[in-house]
Amino acid sequence: MKGEIRMKQKITYEEVKEVPIQSLSLVGEVNEWNKDANLFKKNDEGIWEIEMEFPKGKSLYKLVLNDEMTLNDPTANLYFPDAKEELMSVMLIDEETGKR
Repeated sequence: MKGEIRMKQKITYEEVKEVPIQSLSLVGEVNEWNKDANLFKKNDEGIWEIEMEFPKGKSLYKLVLNDEMTLNDPTANLYFPDAKEELMSVMLIDEETGKR
């Protein structure tokens, strides 16, 4: 959205042995649910991470694991059902401070 104030946020995800990760991305209102728009990268400590901008207010999103499985972000501010009653992760950016 043109002219909209956005705040950079870092999201991390720790891989578990039982579910090896080949790819991890973020889908949501922030990128029009495009699983190819925002890909995580694995850092030197083995943690998947991404830095991206979110608009102030509430943004619904999910993580996409290995291009097929969607899951909620365990570090999300909270979880909220979407219009289809599916539970979504919520990025909540304070309107005044711009902080998560």
